[in-house]
Formats: sequence, structure tokens, C-alpha cells
Amino acid sequence: MKTKLFLIAGFIAVTSLTAKAQKMVQEVGDLTMLVGQTKMLVEYDFDDLDMGKEGSESEYLEKKRTDLNKKEAGKGDKFVEGWKKNQTERYEPKFEELFNKTMKGKMDISQSNKDAKYKLIVKTLTLYPGYNVGVSKMPAYVSFAFIIVETANPDKILSKTVVKNVVGSQVMGYDFDAGSRLQESYAKAGKMRCLH
Repeated sequence: MKTKLFLIAGFIAVTSLTAKAQKMVQEVGDLTMLVGQTKMLVEYDFDDLDMGKEGSESEYLEKKRTDLNKKEAGKGDKFVEGWKKNQTERYEPKFEELFNKTMKGKMDISQSNKDAKYKLIVKTLTLYPGYNVGVSKMPAYVSFAFIIVETANPDKILSKTVVKNVVGSQVMGYDFDAGSRLQESYAKAGKMRCLH
């Protein structure tokens, strides 16, 4: 029992080199409710996303749409469409894949675990997409809140852990697409041994 509790307590500890730069803060509750649990429902929340100096997500996307459409008709519209698709087609699957791989069967999260007692809400708080223009680059940064609720009673927060500034950048530097940099932030967040 103590061993399982210790493993679960790792949710709030930084245990890998890739996570050392991030600050992890347990804001609400603890993880004792997860003792004996082997699966959780996972849900992603991108609402009220803060883009730092760019303002809100909607302000950022409108500016990108306008600027890119001025350069080439339809390019901005395509960017905004891709931005939204990346959330469900790249970021969410990558987080789940790396989380489950890191947990090695101790805890499985999935959007299909509808019968799980608990739900993990992965809320994206702030996001900076970074850039890579060949001669100069800046990695992406994403801050998250990991919120655990009862699946049947999602309004009561049992645990909330905030992790700030998870860096996203590919090792070889071929991350010219913002989506690839951000995907790496979600991958690193998944590898942070959240429940291990």
C-alpha cells in the first residue's frame, strides 16, 4: 500500500531530466484516491487559453489569419484550421501515448475509459508556439493544470497540479512547424511520470 502511494505521489514530483526545468505545484488535494486504480478517463481543455504577449488564443489566431492571408490568399485560413486540428490529432494522442508508455501498465488513461471512477482533465493554461526560421529559433512552452475529478461528479476537484513552461523542441532542430514543437511539449508533459 505504501509503495503504491509512493508511486502515485510521483505525480507531483519531477523525476526526469526533461522535467527538471519545470516547476510542479500541487495546488489542491492529493492523489490518495488513486490507490488501487488502474485506469482513468482523460479529457482535454483548451478553453481560455492564454498566449502570453499575443493575448488570447482567439486574438492570436485572428492576427495570424489576417497576416498570412495578406501574404497568400487562404494561407491564414489554412493555418487556423490546422491549429485546431493539431489539438485533437497531435497533442492529445501524443500526451496519452507517452503517459501510458511511461506508466507501463500501472495506470492507463484514455478518452474511451468512460467507466473509470476518476477523470484526469489536462487543461492547457498558457502556450507559446516558439519559432524556427533556420538561423534563429525559440522552443515552444506550454503550462498545464492536471485536474482529477470523479467521473460521475466532475464539478468537485479532488486534485490539481500545475506545471509551468514545459519546453517543446525537437533534438535535431527540424521543428519548423509550430505544431511539431507544441506536440513535443505535450509529449514531455506525458512523460513527466504524472502518476508513477
